[in-house]
Amino acid sequence: MIKKLDVCLQGIKKSYEGHTVVDSMDLSVGKGQFLSILGPSGCGKTTTLRIIGGQRQRIALARSLVLHPVVMLLDEPLGALDAQIRKQMQMELKQIQKELGQTFVYVTHDQEEAMTMSDIVAIMRGGVLEQLGTPEQVYDSPASLFVASFLGECTTILGVCLDGSGAFETPSMGRIQGRMPAGKFTGQAVLCIRPENLYLSTDVESPAQGDYHFTASVTQKIFKGFNTRIKVECRGETILSDVIGKSPLQPGDTVTISFSAQNALVLPAQA
Repeated sequence: MIKKLDVCLQGIKKSYEGHTVVDSMDLSVGKGQFLSILGPSGCGKTTTLRIIGGQRQRIALARSLVLHPVVMLLDEPLGALDAQIRKQMQMELKQIQKELGQTFVYVTHDQEEAMTMSDIVAIMRGGVLEQLGTPEQVYDSPASLFVASFLGECTTILGVCLDGSGAFETPSMGRIQGRMPAGKFTGQAVLCIRPENLYLSTDVESPAQGDYHFTASVTQKIFKGFNTRIKVECRGETILSDVIGKSPLQPGDTVTISFSAQNALVLPAQA
């Protein structure tokens, strides 16, 4: 008689950054049994459990999808997974949704997850819908400073919006013509520039692309793998820039920063 199993792992292996955490594990748990995983810190106990907090999630989702519901309601379905499995599951779930053509309503606190998987994103705060749009719309044209800050990062510079055309003035950087994604307004405002839209050049005579150019000093450099975060000081303002790959810049270097009017978002100061 074949014993009924609720859990069956065969030849499971898991590595993080070249270090093997779980190696060739075979483990089975019979129906109704109580299994304890025992061992010192760092031996792979939690990783084994997560391998099981991922297959369980796949099975639960598969069972739901088999019923072909008109709408799938998913509340943080990947919340318990580690980063690597979570990213894999995001792609699998998105692919399944596209193939089946089902409607998904998905709740998550993970901005990257929502932007990666969704056709439409609804951003809420304090029970109020702040903005509804495609991932590109809410990221590139945020309806408020809260939305701009919640989705990714941005340098913010305080100033005044002079008119409905996007003319922005600040004591530190003078007058800048920006874009008004939240609609026309005047008064206290914030200039928002995302790090990937802020360009750096070491050639003062031939600065990088953009409509506005300022001399700045590098204060911090952080290598993040895919890109390098460069922090600079410019006329009393702290400004962030992301450079693809590695950068030869070092703290103390003098650079020219530049950005285009299209990427200079002028938003009401109140978040």
